[in-house]
Amino acid sequence: MKKGFIGSLIGVAIVVAADTIIRVIVSISLNIPVDLFLYENYGFTWSLLICALTLVTSFLGGFFSVTYADIKKRPALIMYGVWLMALRYGQIHYAMDVELLLPIVALVFSLLAVVLVWRFFLSKKKTTPIAEPSGPVADTEPHSQHKKHHSPNANE
Repeated sequence: MKKGFIGSLIGVAIVVAADTIIRVIVSISLNIPVDLFLYENYGFTWSLLICALTLVTSFLGGFFSVTYADIKKRPALIMYGVWLMALRYGQIHYAMDVELLLPIVALVFSLLAVVLVWRFFLSKKKTTPIAEPSGPVADTEPHSQHKKHHSPNANE
């Protein structure tokens, strides 16, 4: 449980670091000041790109938290989801007066990333083993039959 808690916090730290690096790269390329919570300062296309990349960064953070927790992977991902939703809710609350659409889309993308991590890394693939035939069909295998050909009058 301890590794799951630590993994979930590190996963959220990965999300924050990756989002910050993306925003710094965009800010440097556009020569504008960095804003870590708002989207509208970057222009429409860059804002959409940053918002879409929240899906990727959230997926990577969830992937790390699941792989870091050896045994208790589901609680680690649930804790990661709680921390991530707290982060995104804080972003929405901070940006509520200025903009609302793109922070909510980032929240939805983060939820989708948690669901994707759950689907790809935690869902058990249930495969049914091929049942071996039993009964009269199983007795007709060639290696289990001993065919003896003899005529009733062979000893005569």
